[in-house]
Amino acid sequence: MVFYNKENAWNFLGGLIDADGSPSLHHTCAITTKYWWLAQDLTVLFMYLNINYGIERTYNKTYDRYYYRLHIYASSLKELFYKDVIRCPWKKDILEKRITKVVKRQRSETPNKMLSITELNEGELVDIEVNTQNHLYWINGMITHNTINFGIVYGLSAYSLAMQLGYPMKTQAEQLDSINKAQMYINNWFALYGEANEWLYYIEKFALKYGFVESVYGRRRYLPKVFSSDKKTKESALRQARNMPIQSTAGDINNIALIRFQKRLDDIKSKAMPVGVVHDSILVDAPEEEVEMVSSLLIECMTVDIPKIEIEIKADLDILDRWEKVA
Repeated sequence: MVFYNKENAWNFLGGLIDADGSPSLHHTCAITTKYWWLAQDLTVLFMYLNINYGIERTYNKTYDRYYYRLHIYASSLKELFYKDVIRCPWKKDILEKRITKVVKRQRSETPNKMLSITELNEGELVDIEVNTQNHLYWINGMITHNTINFGIVYGLSAYSLAMQLGYPMKTQAEQLDSINKAQMYINNWFALYGEANEWLYYIEKFALKYGFVESVYGRRRYLPKVFSSDKKTKESALRQARNMPIQSTAGDINNIALIRFQKRLDDIKSKAMPVGVVHDSILVDAPEEEVEMVSSLLIECMTVDIPKIEIEIKADLDILDRWEKVA
């Protein structure tokens, strides 16, 4: 994909959005392709135009294949919109509403670092920063979200990882090759994050000795099946052992933050109110004039001086002017 000047590149992108752009509630606009090489070419175009974007890989059950969705975020779409290169009237209308609807996006909006896709060696694992709360990995032309990050921590097997990555598994030779590749990524991950591996080993040994695991705050889960003589049953219990301290501690931190937050709201007689909690997220309804103050207060309650937590905690913030799906 070669452009001799940025004007041609902008016009090409405008035409692409006219033909295949899909306005969405969350990411503002997305372009989807079934070809990874085209997704790669489009990332080069986006970087050439300094566009703030992200990529996700999704599986379509109807067509039994993977697709690559490239999201153009609001900050860049606004520039694209005002360059007047999008001609389709209804898309222009929808995108204009999407742009004005995004009141404030508190996540870091720096372009992602997919600068060296074409330079990767076969089998190389690269951690790519993107402007979402997830880490993405580019593995030989395939992009996965937290498949590796969370899957490996919670005991994802090489076979399961190969299946999730869509590796060929029809013949015995293909299975062996795919499982070996997946195992290589698992080994690379543990090599990159050695302390995580040590922690997982400690949790497993603790569960096997005492038959339970605990969160940082002492919430306990008993796992008698770790003593099972059945291999699958025992492995399942050990996966639960690895999962529980992480998820439970995150939930406890969220509860601590919620109690703090409500007390602070009461102290300042704010009209804002928490209306829902989902895992480690807090949903708050606030008057427009209090949005900035309440946002700062919520982040502080979720991240500052959390009891027994010695590492830095970060919280992402979405501010929207109507109810919708929030990542």
